[in-house]
Amino acid sequence: MKQIIVEASEAEGLEVRENPATRMMGLYALRVFRKGETVFPFFAAEELDHPTRLTVQMGEHRHISLLPEALQYTNHGCDPNVLFNTDEMRLEALRDILPGEELRYFYPATEWRMDEPFNCDCGAKNCLGRIEGSWALPASVMSPYKVSSYIAGKLKARDGR
Repeated sequence: MKQIIVEASEAEGLEVRENPATRMMGLYALRVFRKGETVFPFFAAEELDHPTRLTVQMGEHRHISLLPEALQYTNHGCDPNVLFNTDEMRLEALRDILPGEELRYFYPATEWRMDEPFNCDCGAKNCLGRIEGSWALPASVMSPYKVSSYIAGKLKARDGR
């Protein structure tokens, strides 16, 4: 199993390593994170006017690559345990996270249209299958998820809620 230790000074309590089941690199908790806690603050390494596979959407034509870079290994999950809170620039725990748990976030929570849509195989009971961004999901699917203020505004404009 490949393992990259993220230096404590960069992202204390986190580790990037390979998931043996998926053979993909992921970000894992090394300690308990409580619901609402900041897992780690993030910053913009670069700002782009278009999405890429590794950016987080901040606004209509505003997408950032993440610092610290280890956060780019936060994979998608239809039953997320973290959110990239773009208003407060922090990776936020959506529920209690135990050591050894992979950090997963719901990509449509920050992405209106994905640069690279994909077929999800996250294994969650509520797995949505195809992930293209929040534009492709009805309000009934999006309503249980905590989303960025940008996505909340887009959904309100689309759905009139």
